[in-house]
Order: sequence, then C-alpha cells, then structure tokens
Amino acid sequence: MNQSTRFEAGRFHAGRFSGNIAETDQAPFSVSISGLTINPTHGTTAEIGVHLVASAHSFPNGAPATIAWQWRNDEGDIPGATEATFVPSAQADLDNIYPVAFPSDGYPSWAGAAHTVRYAPPTLGASLDDVNLMADSGDIEIAIDGGFAGDNLSYSLASELSGLQINANTGLVTIATNGDAQSGSATVSATNSGGTATQDFALAISDEPFIVKINGLQNGTAVVGSSLAAEVVWFVPQGEIDRIRWRSNGKVIPGEWDPSYTVDPTMAGTVLSCTVTSVNNGANTSEAYPVS
Repeated sequence: MNQSTRFEAGRFHAGRFSGNIAETDQAPFSVSISGLTINPTHGTTAEIGVHLVASAHSFPNGAPATIAWQWRNDEGDIPGATEATFVPSAQADLDNIYPVAFPSDGYPSWAGAAHTVRYAPPTLGASLDDVNLMADSGDIEIAIDGGFAGDNLSYSLASELSGLQINANTGLVTIATNGDAQSGSATVSATNSGGTATQDFALAISDEPFIVKINGLQNGTAVVGSSLAAEVVWFVPQGEIDRIRWRSNGKVIPGEWDPSYTVDPTMAGTVLSCTVTSVNNGANTSEAYPVS
C-alpha cells in the first residue's frame, strides 16, 4: 500500500473498516470526542440531544493551521454535519456515528471511534397505584404511562394472570374482570434504545363492592393503647360512606364512629372489627382481630 492509498483509507472509520491506515502503522494523530454519555446498560454512547465535540491532537509535526470536519454514519456523510460540534437527533437513533478530521499542512484525514446513538434511558415516575376491581365489571382500562419518564418509549407487561394486555405505544393496560379473572401482580416495562425501567402493581378483583381493612395492627393483633385505622378498599368507583362502627366481639362499641380508634384497655381479651356502611353499596365488616 503506498502513502496516498493509506491516506485515502483514512477517510473511512478505523473501528469499522480496519483502520485509517494499515493496522500495523501508527496513527498520524488522535481524534477524540467529548460529551459522550456512559449508559448503564450499553456503556459509552452518543446520547440524543447531547452536544458532542470532536477534537484532533497529538500531531507529530505541530498542529495544522486548519482542520475541517465531517461526521459520518454507516451510510456515509451526515448532511450538514461539517463542524467539530454535532448534536445527534432522534432520527439518528441506533446509528453508529463518528467524526473525520481533515487537517491542512499535509496531514492525512483521520477518523475517531464510532459510537452508537441512543436515547437517554427511561426513568421511573410516579409509583403505580394498586388496582382494585369488581368481578364481572367488563374490561377496565388503566393508564400507567405516568409511572415512567423518557422519550420514544414502548411498553410491555409481564404477569402470570390471565386477561391483562398492554398497548405498546400508549401504556394503556386493559384488564378483563369477567370469567376466570384473578388477583395478583403484574410488571410493566418501559423501553427505548437507552434501556428499560420497570414497575410493579398489584391487582385485586372482588365479588364485593368494597372491603374494610384495619391498619395499625402488630403481627395481626390489636395492641392495647395502639391507634388503629379503618381503610375502605373500593372495587367499584369510590362511593360515599354513611357510617363507621367499631365492634368488640361483634357488638358495637358506643361512641366509636370515627375511622380511627385507640384500643381501650377494657378491650383486652376480645376481638375487634369495624363495620363500614356505604350510601349506595351496602355494608361490609373487616376481619376480627384479637386484642392483647
């Protein structure tokens, strides 16, 4: 290979075409890129929207008077990308790009290393709410895209439960409540070229419009002096509460009509429960818990 052929080969990318000059020869100077991003999944990348700056240095015979630049991808020159600075656009997603320096003063052209263009990886947004649904209430649509932040996201869902589907473009989850619908959990993933973020949500399906839970228990026991709180978990659109009654051994405790209840010492040895009556969806009573 003669010298002119070597220099012409320098117009191609070293990492993809076996070198600007023969692999056994030393590079005439160095081309580096600042502004690259360390992607947690893919390593060093050129991130969409982040400024890159190419520079040429380590010239053996002194710096040239001028350096022209051309950024390229696997298909050749990127139109208009003729400055040292380059900002990858969304259209360059997953392209391999690299800068080529064209110095004056007799130096050959030389390319920097190629880097894949990627979006910034998705991040988690708001926590996904648990989903409570009434059995045989049809197909229910749940929007979960607020649980993720990022560009150009596609969505997927993993679950052992039947009757769950997700729209890959919008993140809208459809849940079938008819037939053999089950309670359980599901994992939603948001993915782009930069990586994947995942969140879980719990799904509960009930034959009742709502259930009553008691919070503040200690190992399933209502401890004397502790503060308990009745929570209504709706499986239909949230209704209106008419009244709340705390019970000891099934009998109403006089005056205890608030959602919260501090366990009285006189309740020791009994079992506590709470009954909630709704305006339009009937009444339900929590499980009963021993007092100690």
